[in-house]
Amino acid sequence: MNPSLVEKLRLWVCSGGSVRVGDLSESEAVIELCACTGEIMERFSSSDRTLIEYLALTEMGVCHEDSGAPTGSTGEH
Repeated sequence: MNPSLVEKLRLWVCSGGSVRVGDLSESEAVIELCACTGEIMERFSSSDRTLIEYLALTEMGVCHEDSGAPTGSTGEH
């Protein structure tokens, strides 16, 4: 049995990778799975409602698309 897409994202992040959400709408999500270096390893789109709801409701382990450059953080997590 294949893991769900949500589980795939969770496993990816738990393995040290990152997830970038390139686009998120009510009907489709575009996702990039990135190595710890930021290199895109896989890009896919999905209309899976469970995945879209998960991405819309959580930011845990999911980084929405950005340049990857430091944002001037104060060090607070």
